[in-house]
Amino acid sequence: MRLATLFRGAFLAITLVGISSTSFAQDFERCSTRAVSIDEQLATDAALSAFVANHPGIYNRGGYVEIPIAYHIIDNTNGDSRVTQQWLDDQTQVLTDAYLDMDVQFVQASVETTVNNSWYTCTIGNACETAMKLALVIDPATTLNFYINHMGGGLLGWATFPNGNEDDPLQGVVVLDESLPGGNASPYNQGDTATHEVGHFVGLFHTFQGGCGPPGDSVDDTAPEASPAFGCPVGRDTCAAPGDDPIENFMDYSDDSCMILFTPGQFDRAIGIMASLRPTMWGNVVPVELVSFNATLNGDAATFDWVTSSETNNSGFEVQMMADGQSEYQAMTFVEGHGTTTEVQHYTYSVAGLNSGTHMFRLKQIDFDGGFEYSQEIEVAVGVPGTHVLEAAYPNPFNPEATFRFGVNTQQNVRAELVDVLGRVVGTLFEGNVAANEMQTVRIDGSSMPSGTYMIRIVGETFADAQSVTLLK
Repeated sequence: MRLATLFRGAFLAITLVGISSTSFAQDFERCSTRAVSIDEQLATDAALSAFVANHPGIYNRGGYVEIPIAYHIIDNTNGDSRVTQQWLDDQTQVLTDAYLDMDVQFVQASVETTVNNSWYTCTIGNACETAMKLALVIDPATTLNFYINHMGGGLLGWATFPNGNEDDPLQGVVVLDESLPGGNASPYNQGDTATHEVGHFVGLFHTFQGGCGPPGDSVDDTAPEASPAFGCPVGRDTCAAPGDDPIENFMDYSDDSCMILFTPGQFDRAIGIMASLRPTMWGNVVPVELVSFNATLNGDAATFDWVTSSETNNSGFEVQMMADGQSEYQAMTFVEGHGTTTEVQHYTYSVAGLNSGTHMFRLKQIDFDGGFEYSQEIEVAVGVPGTHVLEAAYPNPFNPEATFRFGVNTQQNVRAELVDVLGRVVGTLFEGNVAANEMQTVRIDGSSMPSGTYMIRIVGETFADAQSVTLLK
């Protein structure tokens, strides 16, 4: 049996005002996921197990998967939609934080607003859903199409599960506008409606799938649960099997503030299903091994440091130099790598006795299979009047604040930015005209940023420089 038989759709429901989540659970049917028989589920699990056995490399991709989101905002002719760009930015961050340990990064690829009264209140399974998706879908094989409307019937959202047809225009998720971070659908307005629905999109069942009996949700490390949880009933235990109900799991029905985790088993299942049923999207692996390469000069000695956020079959790094007046790089030394690791690694190498002049350096990152990549080039000027000074950030790693100083030898306009590992600007740290020979102190505030490695990128009229910083919360 093909895995495509597993899923067709799911939806959640919620009343927005005047009813607590508990009374809501008592008075309304909240979910309408297509029922899957035990025989069908077991057959699907067997097919998934066979796929994973034949494709062991799916759990070692050497990078993270970047999933672009196409946001489709549906408004009515009255302009009632309150969705803002800040809501979308926050929603993207909520998803990225939730799926970080699955090595997934969500990026905002596009945003469009469509005015259509029928689509504005459209619900699952109606002709308006098909019409809306056929009209607005963007490359479903590579893109998560994320529809936002003010759906009727007290609904919160729904999703399509992988069906093996990557070009299916009906694939995607639909969520209530007011469930985004900033909306008024309390207690479901912190963005985890989308986290839940994307869980279905990557192939996960509800934690209460099948009740207390096997196979449950087909994940070994989620305790069985007889029925969905509402509110945040800590200690709830509805099944005789060991373990309290997984009320904090994103695939339950708890309040957004209560939902905080996926399990490793859920991520393993999602990776297998995505690799088998959404291989184009899952194949969008972005290498993240080398995230920085910097140099500091002290007289005729240079010290190089570089950071990797992960390594795959990494034999090591060859430090190469192209001396002033030469036209080709020459190998200076080899620094052994760590093979394959998902941990951040920090390397240093120092060389003294450099001749006066402007020299170029780069890294050749070499894998065991003979493949290699070059880093960016770094210019080191020995005995040449400098254009600027960029001091190391302190502390580094930091939480949540750090400072660094820079100066220039001639008055000029300077811009300093904080950049993530994808090269995206996270924020502007400094921008203005700087007088000659006056050091500037700049503060980095990481209180609203996720942990990770970032680059301080500073660009003037006569120079450009960068250094890495790591935020650890």
